Amino acid sequence: PTKRERMVEIVLAVVEKLAKEGPSQKNLDKVKEYMLKKHAENIKENGYWLGMIDELQFGKDDMHTKYEKFVNEATTKSLQKFAKKLIKQKNRTEVIMEAN
Repeated sequence: PTKRERMVEIVLAVVEKLAKEGPSQKNLDKVKEYMLKKHAENIKENGYWLGMIDELQFGKDDMHTKYEKFVNEATTKSLQKFAKKLIKQKNRTEVIMEAN
């Protein structure tokens, strides 16, 4: 297989493993800590607020007030369930970025 085909195989294997076993609690905790830290930094930036205004203007959910709750409520089981649903849909999009 080509490098691209091998990379696709690896990504699919990781998603399938996530659906089968779920993430480890240790990894989930690290990701949640990072996401909350990054969010706290982002809310100090004008670009963040422009994005929020844009989202609200076009009728999308207010993710600012829901963000921390959303992150904190994520569990290994909920992410495993999400991965299972994702695989079950059998939808797939490949995006290839190549450096010249």
